[in-house]
Amino acid sequence: MPLAFDFKSEGAGAAAQIQGALLFLYIFLSGLFWLATAPSIQEVQSPLLGIVVGWFCFESSLTALVNGQELYPVFINTIPVLIFGSSAYVTARALNVVKDLGTILTALKILALIYLLSRFLIILLGTGIDLMTIRYQILGGSVNACLGLIATSLLFRLTILDLIIVSATLIVVGLSVTRTQVVVALAQFAIYARAPWVLMVRGKLISRTILLGCLLGTALTLDLVSEAGIVERWFSRLFVSSEVGFDPTLLTRRAEVNFMAESFLGSPGTFLFGQGLAAPTILTGPEAAMAAQLVGRLSVEQIHSIGFGHQNYWAILFIGGVVGGGPLLCVLFWHGFQALSFVSWFRQHRWKDEGVFHLGVWGATIVIGMLTYGFLAGLFGDRIISLWYGIGTGLLMGCRSRIGSTRRLRIHASKT
Repeated sequence: MPLAFDFKSEGAGAAAQIQGALLFLYIFLSGLFWLATAPSIQEVQSPLLGIVVGWFCFESSLTALVNGQELYPVFINTIPVLIFGSSAYVTARALNVVKDLGTILTALKILALIYLLSRFLIILLGTGIDLMTIRYQILGGSVNACLGLIATSLLFRLTILDLIIVSATLIVVGLSVTRTQVVVALAQFAIYARAPWVLMVRGKLISRTILLGCLLGTALTLDLVSEAGIVERWFSRLFVSSEVGFDPTLLTRRAEVNFMAESFLGSPGTFLFGQGLAAPTILTGPEAAMAAQLVGRLSVEQIHSIGFGHQNYWAILFIGGVVGGGPLLCVLFWHGFQALSFVSWFRQHRWKDEGVFHLGVWGATIVIGMLTYGFLAGLFGDRIISLWYGIGTGLLMGCRSRIGSTRRLRIHASKT
C-alpha cells in the first residue's frame, strides 16, 4: 500500500525524502509480515529467483563502481529489481499462509485499483491533465495487472469490482493513447495458447466479447459527444508511420537498442560483465538518423537513460553482461514459460481448488503482460511496475508450490 503513493520526481533526488519514507514503510511492513508468519507445510519455494536478483544487483553494482559511475544512481537502480524479488516472495508466502484465498484475491484487486487511480490523481493534482496532450504519465504501475483481468474474465465470474477495475483501466489507457498497453492486453490471452479447449469447456468468450464491445462502444460514444478528440489521437498514433513514413517512437527504441547491443558486444569485458548499473544510453545507428529527421537532432540527443533503457532484456545484458544478467534473463523467461503453461499444467494435475486456479491464472497474465512490456520498455526502470511484476510472479510461484507440495504430501500419505 505505501508505494501506491510513490511518484517520479522531476529531478534526480528531488523528492528523495518522501520516496525514501514510502520505501521504508514498504520494507518495514513486508519484513513484519515475513517475521509474523511461519512458513506452512505447503511452502516449497525455490530460492533461485532471490539468488539471481541478488547476484545481478551485486555484479552490476560492482562493475559500475569499477567503471567510476556515481554511487547514487547505482543505488537507485537496484531498488526496482530488489522490489521485484521481495514482492514476489512476500506474495508467494501470503498464498501459503492465508487460508481464505478469496481474501487475497479481493485485496489484490482493490490494491490494483488504488494503484491505478493514485497515479492518475497524483498527475492531476501535480501538473494537471490536458486531454489533448496527456500520455503514458497517467498510467499506474498496476495497469498491466488490471488489463490481465480482461483475459481472466473468459474463465471466471465477473464481480462488480472486476467491472469497475476493467472500466477504469480502459478509460485510463484510452486517455493515455499508449499502444504498448494494447499489445500487452492482447499478449495476455496467450495463457490459453496451450489449453484452448478450456474455453470450450467453461469459457465465456461470446458474452465477454459482447461486454467488452459495449464498454468500448460507450467510450467511443462519450468521446464523440464530448468532442474530446481521444479517438482522433488514437488514429494518429496508430497510423503515424503511414503519415510521416516512419514511426518516431519505434525508431528511437531501435536506436537505443542499437547502442546497448553494440556496447554489450563491444569487448570481452562488456560481454561478460556489462557496463554497470548507472551506465548512460544514447541513440545510435541509421534509426537514430531517421528519427533526427522527423523530430529534430536536438530531441534525439536528449533521449537517453541511466541504466535500464527502453528495452528490458538488452538493458539487462547491457548493465550486467552474461555473468550478471544472463541468469536473471533465464529465470524471467522460465517464469514466462510457466505462465504460458499454467492452465494446462493445472488441469493435468486435476486440481479442484478454484481459488488457486483463479490466482494462478491472474498471476500468469501479469507475468506474460510484463514480459511483453519488457520488449517495448525498460521494465526495471520503474519501482511500481517492478512491484506488480513481483506480485504476478509471486502469484504464479505460490500457486505452483501450493499444488506441487500438497500433491507430494498426498503421495507420501498414500504410501504410508
